[in-house]
Amino acid sequence: SRTRERLGLGAGAFRALSHRPFRLLFASFLINQTGFWISHISLQGLMVELSNNDTRQNGLLFFVLFLPAFLLAPIAGVAADHFDRKKIVLSCYSAVMVCCAVLATATATDWMTPNRLLGIAFALGLSFAFSGPASHAIAANAVSIRDLPSAVSLQSAANNLTRVMGPLLAAPLVASSRFEWSFGIYLVAAATAAMLTAIMRINRFEAEEEEGGIFARMSSGFAHARDRRPALPALFTVATLSFFGVSHTVLIPAFAADVLGSADYFAWLAAATGV
Repeated sequence: SRTRERLGLGAGAFRALSHRPFRLLFASFLINQTGFWISHISLQGLMVELSNNDTRQNGLLFFVLFLPAFLLAPIAGVAADHFDRKKIVLSCYSAVMVCCAVLATATATDWMTPNRLLGIAFALGLSFAFSGPASHAIAANAVSIRDLPSAVSLQSAANNLTRVMGPLLAAPLVASSRFEWSFGIYLVAAATAAMLTAIMRINRFEAEEEEGGIFARMSSGFAHARDRRPALPALFTVATLSFFGVSHTVLIPAFAADVLGSADYFAWLAAATGV
């Protein structure tokens, strides 16, 4: 019971919002993640249009978009634990804004091709790979340890909410091929999120002194999880769902065209999946 009291587990679910830095973080997370889902559906819809609904090209799009996270996730996690998390997040937002500006301009001027889209998607994937761990970890600097459970649960709830709202907002834009509008919206969302993050006043993260380089730190992280038995099945479950759980979305455009008669249904199927 003392442990529960110390961590604030009996407190209200919204306790973290009493901290102004977390309110700014929560708002920026909502805005950015909504923009992410709008762009995510739009990237897929644009590839469908550029490649004449070639499932192989759509699969390559998902591959290059998530390959950086697959390869660099442990490194990105170490970076979030040993460097200024706020600077990492702001740097990633800046990179996303540049990518969105290129996407919006290239799409509006008919300069975009499948190969160019793959290159920009890879650049976006690099930004996502490093921003994810840092943006989640920064919550620890925005609230007291007592309110940290509330912060974690609110971020999870926000992630699910944006998974609904993003595709719903993107569906009419994708169905009408207004891709430049989708990427423009994400550009504005990333800029707004960056502004909110920049004005946050948070406790500076102080990294613990550790011996060895980055690989030694990664090994230490795995050992930490192994010593805490419930962490292993939790990590395995997340890894399995991440690896296989969204693969079916590659096939949705082909399903829409072959079974429902038109690839235009793809955006609405994606929105229904979010709901």
